[in-house]
Amino acid sequence: MCAAGADFRFLAAGPKLGRIIAVITMSVCPCTMLGQRNGEHSRRPLICVHDCSNSADAETPEDDLKGFNQAMALQGTPEQSAALVSLVHELQLAKAQLQTLREMSGKGPAPQRIPDAMAALHPSIARIHTQTQSFLASFSAAQKLGLKDLVKKVEEADSELGTQLAALDEAASYPKTAYEKAVACAVSLDKTLANVEEDQLALAREMGIILPSTELAFNFAAANSVNAGESVISIPVSGNISRSSSVDGHNVFAARFVADLSDLQEQITDILRSQVAQSPLCGERIDIREAMLMAEAPANRVVTRIHVERWICPPGGRWGPTEVATGEGSLELKLMSLIDKDGKLDLDSQVSHVDGNDFVRELLLGDAGHMLRDKISASLVSLLQKAADFTRLLPSLAQQSAMAHKAEFQHAAGHLALVLDGGLEFSDQQTQEFASEIKQRVSAQQESSP
Repeated sequence: MCAAGADFRFLAAGPKLGRIIAVITMSVCPCTMLGQRNGEHSRRPLICVHDCSNSADAETPEDDLKGFNQAMALQGTPEQSAALVSLVHELQLAKAQLQTLREMSGKGPAPQRIPDAMAALHPSIARIHTQTQSFLASFSAAQKLGLKDLVKKVEEADSELGTQLAALDEAASYPKTAYEKAVACAVSLDKTLANVEEDQLALAREMGIILPSTELAFNFAAANSVNAGESVISIPVSGNISRSSSVDGHNVFAARFVADLSDLQEQITDILRSQVAQSPLCGERIDIREAMLMAEAPANRVVTRIHVERWICPPGGRWGPTEVATGEGSLELKLMSLIDKDGKLDLDSQVSHVDGNDFVRELLLGDAGHMLRDKISASLVSLLQKAADFTRLLPSLAQQSAMAHKAEFQHAAGHLALVLDGGLEFSDQQTQEFASEIKQRVSAQQESSP
């Protein structure tokens, strides 16, 4: 079974990069991180992922939970997320139009073109102005209180934007002085839009809203256990999902998951013996005495030492079964992992080597060898499909769109691993919902923690 729960955090790097890294892990280690806003440190609850250490000033669990609940109260609703994403799109459009105006004004007077450029810029600035006011009006009382300093900055920038909007109207009314006014407007607007962009990114960080320009990475880890007959196999799975592109509301994520097959290697003899061995009253009785799963990327080998007996049952049942032949031998398979047309893990297995006395060789090179190959392959496919089902690590929304594209075996220090590469595709709204589901997991963990 997959370990329950997941941890999630946003880390911001640079006021204009809007870089956010969301980290998820199945091992919980509560700690805190100091965030800074307007020159003052504010404590934000986080879940430490690796190498946790005690903070300089120890806090009680009650303090951590209180801080966590306060932070969650600031989180944006789906409607607020959509509104801020729309604002960001408008800002990028306005910046592109402003660049066109700057290029025109930098080449010298061109009164017949500059008014048109200002007229194109005006609606974008107006939409940013009105949408910002609507966005702020949607804040809850807790958001207004917790973000009051940032809200004040946003209101100041929006007020300045209103002044710039009026300046654009005035410039457009006097075509003869459009060039001089365009130069002045471009300089002022460039500074104002930079402040607006910085405030948008700050709001996104504080409210947990993922923007299209945000760099996203989600790390996962789980300790899976899979039943194979009487054996229980531990298969740790780790993975990473990162957004590779975001264009026109279409978000593409690359995914890689790694399943550690060390325990499978250790228990392969018992597993195959219980799954593959056969002992009919009459016919070929096959027992696997020893098996090895050899790591040889990109394929791997299964080497089995087999004991075979042939028993016959005389007609009429007058005598009991009689053993007529016996022998020892080995069967070696080469396994290549692949993804079928439905996106499921499969194995391509080929007999690469057979050894033993004449009786065993003839048997293994015939139908019995093919039967063993198919049984071994089917047994391993079933185990690997359960162990490497990375969709169980993901929120329900991601489970629907996650798809593996490539699978291969890798090894390090003699240990075997299965690596799955795949991807997910989300709309902007689905990306927000994906992050929201993860945060809800963390919230549930915090509330259930003693």
